[in-house]
Amino acid sequence: MHEHEQDDPEVLSEIEKLGYDPRDVPVEKTALHAFFLFFSCFVVGLVAWGIMAAIDRYEGTRTTGKQPLPERRAAPSDPYPLLQTNLTAKTDIHDLRAEEAAKTDHASWVDKDKGVVRIPISAAMEKVLSEGLPQSSTHGAPQSVTGVDPAAPGTAVDSSLSRPGGGGQ
Repeated sequence: MHEHEQDDPEVLSEIEKLGYDPRDVPVEKTALHAFFLFFSCFVVGLVAWGIMAAIDRYEGTRTTGKQPLPERRAAPSDPYPLLQTNLTAKTDIHDLRAEEAAKTDHASWVDKDKGVVRIPISAAMEKVLSEGLPQSSTHGAPQSVTGVDPAAPGTAVDSSLSRPGGGGQ
């Protein structure tokens, strides 16, 4: 804000050329507007408080600052899931991982009567690498994409069909 009695005419003409308003901000009017703004906010707050008090009286309840607690819901019965805390979720995941590790890292019987055994994954991989995949009968052999059984005796399979991008069509 300017406190000078008169402004320099050259500066004023330069300011007007740039498109600025050379007049000063009236402080008295700005202070008056701020006062009315705060006063109107106070009045609106009083009116809102009065309306809320009237609603409380109309409903027959007075707010004392303490609201009654809502009724506690009964926990659902067993077949329904319950929410877990982070701690129980972590322990459940830890138990699941330990159970999975016991199944994949240790040998155990699957069906003792039939002689079916579960072996560790690492041992199974070593066995496949050293012995190769077990050969099964042609009855259960998988069919190729063309429908021809590649394991059937006397079957010639076009090698261009088995290559990616091959097929000749």
